[in-house]
Amino acid sequence: MSRFNGLLATIVAVGLAVTPAGAEAQEQEGMTAADAAYMAAAAPGPQHAAMAAIEGSYRAEIKTWMDPTADPVISTGKTEFKMILGGRYLVQHYAGSMMGQEFEGMGITAYDNLEKQYVSTWVDNMGTGIMVTKGNYDESGKVLTTMGEVIDPATGAPLTVKSVSTTISEDEHLFEMYKVVGGQEVKTLEATYTRTM
Repeated sequence: MSRFNGLLATIVAVGLAVTPAGAEAQEQEGMTAADAAYMAAAAPGPQHAAMAAIEGSYRAEIKTWMDPTADPVISTGKTEFKMILGGRYLVQHYAGSMMGQEFEGMGITAYDNLEKQYVSTWVDNMGTGIMVTKGNYDESGKVLTTMGEVIDPATGAPLTVKSVSTTISEDEHLFEMYKVVGGQEVKTLEATYTRTM
């Protein structure tokens, strides 16, 4: 089991809460319970340490489906993952092509100590909105599933989206995106990230 998977499996199995920092802080002279709670909420924990294991540069192979019954359009790109703000957030920068056009995107993934779940955002040059999804890892600590809602440009109506991030190894990750139509999940994107450094 990789260091990343091991940390996540421990987190899921034990259900760690980020309270030790708060407990220590409360013992400091003049520290109120509210102060300790704020410090605990802001302290990076094991979930953040596990996200840091993803840091690095990757080669990406992207498959996109406009029509789920047709063959996917395949493109390639590069992506970089980096922890920021004292190890609290994982930022992704992507550059490549999609459907014959230059494509650039950026995502931020956080583990929210208060919500006790992962929160992911995504922006790119093919839209003007911010996609937000939330969720958690399964018991294996290898599969992160998040859900969210966007506006469907074709209809103007809300559309439920689902993303699944799977750790294949320390050097390979699979990302899948689905839209939920009539209760059915339809795959729209698949990205395979292979570490280059």
